Amino acid sequence: MNRPGDVRRVRPAACHGFRRTAATQVDAGCPVQVTSIVGLYGPRHEVMMMQKTPPLNPNAPMVADVRTMSRAPGTVKEWSADIGFADGLGLDMIAIPAGATVTARLTLTAVSEGILVTGTVSAPVVGECGRCLKAIEEPLDVEVNELYAFEGSVTAETTDEDEIMRLQGDLLDLEPVIRDALVFAMPGTPLCRPECPGLCQDCGTSWDDLPADHGHEIMDPRWAQLKKLM
Repeated sequence: MNRPGDVRRVRPAACHGFRRTAATQVDAGCPVQVTSIVGLYGPRHEVMMMQKTPPLNPNAPMVADVRTMSRAPGTVKEWSADIGFADGLGLDMIAIPAGATVTARLTLTAVSEGILVTGTVSAPVVGECGRCLKAIEEPLDVEVNELYAFEGSVTAETTDEDEIMRLQGDLLDLEPVIRDALVFAMPGTPLCRPECPGLCQDCGTSWDDLPADHGHEIMDPRWAQLKKLM
């Protein structure tokens, strides 16, 4: 029984043809989210259009096709690719340069809820040290562990729409998982080495290039003119 303030959400799988109501026209093929709110003056229905996911291209470099893979739990398929991001990928001070090769070596394992993707992704990163501003060029290796739920899976592990990736038919879109794994592994403040001493705050020279006794005389400005006369 609905009570005042109760919220009930109904998510039809699809809209067939046109459906008109007093307030809403729903186009064909567009998923909707219908919200019924029971208030003091009776139920009120709100229909919100949900963004339709574009179909995947099975030939795209970061799309895995599991059509020939059995969905019996424990079935394994290896997926490897050398790919890249045309515009580069990263943060302000460190990034994968445009056109650099990103190597993915992944294992796709069928589980009861979907396909578990595990493995490693590697790429070169370039940037500058956040302390001394020297150039950085080093490899970045990250682990991937992501569950792609079957389209009809409604288990407790696969009902969070904001967190769980889903298969589109027999296709897995690996790009967001690869991209996020690489970006999240990049340090916000990259360092050329953990013990980098940084720059001299007075002259801006790297401490690595200065003698151990380097320093700057701090003079009271009131004596500066007198020193010129001496």
